Amino acid sequence: MDVESHTNAPGFVATNGDTGGRGWLGRVQVGYDAQLANWVVGIFGDYDWSRIKGTLSDLNTGNNFSLKQNSAWSVGGRVGYLVVPQFLTYFSGGYTEANFRGSTGVCGGACAVIGTLPNHTFSGYFLGGGTEYAFSWFGPGWTIKSEYRLSEFSRDTFAVTSTPAVAGGATATMRPFVQTITSELTYKFNWGR
Repeated sequence: MDVESHTNAPGFVATNGDTGGRGWLGRVQVGYDAQLANWVVGIFGDYDWSRIKGTLSDLNTGNNFSLKQNSAWSVGGRVGYLVVPQFLTYFSGGYTEANFRGSTGVCGGACAVIGTLPNHTFSGYFLGGGTEYAFSWFGPGWTIKSEYRLSEFSRDTFAVTSTPAVAGGATATMRPFVQTITSELTYKFNWGR
């Protein structure tokens, strides 16, 4: 995870920041694929439960905010090529939304302002690519899929609450980017065959 940020409050110097994070996720996915000779085209939707988190620092107050992506969903499509009948390489892309959980800032040093970054849902797009390998260890229909995905979300501005209150209000602008690498066990029902 990488988040570009910009904080602004009257009486303070506007600051820019960049923070990284890491964590894990679990995914459930449903979709439909069609094979046209050696080409495969498909549509899908998925939902992630995640704990991808990092720390966002406000240079004005010394507050450190914990920022965590706790869920995301995506809809999209993929186009792939069967290198051999059991091995597929593909590219994917589509629309995504992710919820980031904010936190109350923990002050560093002699900080006199405590800020609270709210929960916020960001929307954007994703691009990815991967491989899928069919095996028969459990019976027909099972595959192992590995995928890299880059999700880029919109730049949103929202209010930050503070104690004591900052006259004129404080805002934060954030733009998250999330990169994931997943390995999945999948089952294909092969309906219509």
